[in-house]
Amino acid sequence: MKFSLIALAGAVASANASVKNIKLGNRKLRRGDVTEALLKNAVPFKTRRRLDGADEANEVDGSYSISFGKCIDIKTKSDDLFDENVIEQVQNGNALSLKSYLLFYACQDAYGYGCSEDNSDVYMVDLPTYLSVVGTKQVYKRNDYCEQCEQNQDTCAADNDAYEAADENENDDAQNQAEEEEEVEEEEDYDEEQMEAEEAEEENDEQMEEEEDEDNQQVEEEEDEDNEDQMGEDQDEDNEDQMEEEGDARKLKQQIDCNRCNALQCFDKYSNDDAVVTQAATREEIDTYVGEWIEEVANCKATNEYLNGQPVYIGPICSDYADTFEIGAFLDEDCTILTSLATLDDIVAAEQQANESVDVTGYAINSLKTAFYGTMTCESQEFEGEDGEEEEGEDQEEENEMNDYCKQLFESDLANFDDCAADAEEEEGQQEETDDAYSWYSYDMEDADEIDQVCAKIASFNGEYSNYYDSAASGSVHSRSRNGDLVKSAAASLSASAIAAIALACAAVVGAAAYVMGRKTEKVDGSTLNEPMYRGGQMS
Repeated sequence: MKFSLIALAGAVASANASVKNIKLGNRKLRRGDVTEALLKNAVPFKTRRRLDGADEANEVDGSYSISFGKCIDIKTKSDDLFDENVIEQVQNGNALSLKSYLLFYACQDAYGYGCSEDNSDVYMVDLPTYLSVVGTKQVYKRNDYCEQCEQNQDTCAADNDAYEAADENENDDAQNQAEEEEEVEEEEDYDEEQMEAEEAEEENDEQMEEEEDEDNQQVEEEEDEDNEDQMGEDQDEDNEDQMEEEGDARKLKQQIDCNRCNALQCFDKYSNDDAVVTQAATREEIDTYVGEWIEEVANCKATNEYLNGQPVYIGPICSDYADTFEIGAFLDEDCTILTSLATLDDIVAAEQQANESVDVTGYAINSLKTAFYGTMTCESQEFEGEDGEEEEGEDQEEENEMNDYCKQLFESDLANFDDCAADAEEEEGQQEETDDAYSWYSYDMEDADEIDQVCAKIASFNGEYSNYYDSAASGSVHSRSRNGDLVKSAAASLSASAIAAIALACAAVVGAAAYVMGRKTEKVDGSTLNEPMYRGGQMS
């Protein structure tokens, strides 16, 4: 993924270039049509037993978290497979038609400790939609928080003023100490006089108490029972008041962390230093390009490369281990006809050589990897304003309000696993009815566009899945151990030096400043797609 230095320089020249950032937990995602598909397509693959009469639609809220489960390919039949420019690849085992779907966990875990099959409901959605949502959330995480920082800039400015005032007070320490010592001496003199007066008063009180004790004893005994009853009532009222106060306190929004705002350099765009402003604008531009690249890939991104006269596209596909995603090469604009004769590495290298550009593909892919490996919380996080109170009309239900990213997953018509299993019987025999002259080509479904039918088909697999990407032939965006386990790296980020380097390149408009983070691709000779590459077990 790359963008022109000239174009970026033009964008950075206007330091206040608009980068749309919506309130954290209430973002309208860029290119919303892609992420809205997730809203419409997610279905529950397996759900835990619920109480009778429970409203399932209202059970998933901001207290839930999302974790990746497993990636599954559905091999399909497409007329485009038998085009004269493609059929030879199909016959040689270098191309096939498929769609990738993903199972993800949803559990009530607002703190992000993790979801698993044991404590979660299992949902299914197409891989491109899931990739778009979790990937863009990861990329815009900093911008989301900075949006809140900017809305609370006055609060943070007040904190800074307080620190500055404290520094000024330190200069007056000597004078303050002298004044304090004088006050202490005056207080000691006063305390001595006060003690003498208190001793005399205590003697008088003791004499009066002895005279009144006998008179009061009988009255006290009569009132004991009434007092106990009254105290019980008062205690109940106090407890109720305390509970109400605690409830109100829970409703208060969390206060913005100004230290974090400064650490994220959220206010750099307002700096008086032009270099700092330029760097801040460059960072936002890069995040925008990366977010757009992720959504373009999810949509099936066109490239400048051709294979036997056919344009080549790149898009997401399940890995051959079914445990993550890969970026594959395809021969159609819908990214359903996979080819092993082109690779992401070759495409990126060719395009970078053809244009002077900044390559941030590695940053984008690492953002996706971080999103897939981690847990995505659904809590909608907002912060209190300067007055420390919530806006009028807010109620306790907003405590568990769901953010827009997770709403893309759950605000839809849902089908349960039992329905999927029942529909699986109808899928049997479908291939026999549609077999024709190309009967040598086997497939799972003729097409995989109806989510309920796909869910039924996957349910019929009984936990054994086939995946068709060949990382040996086509390379991988992931690193693995000798045992094939994923080697998970730290969260992706652009360092200040990297951003400064890109900003300098933009200002000078010279050369390309390539930036490919932590990407390891292993390739060996190979020309065929072996199927199945993976025979999985039960979900783990």
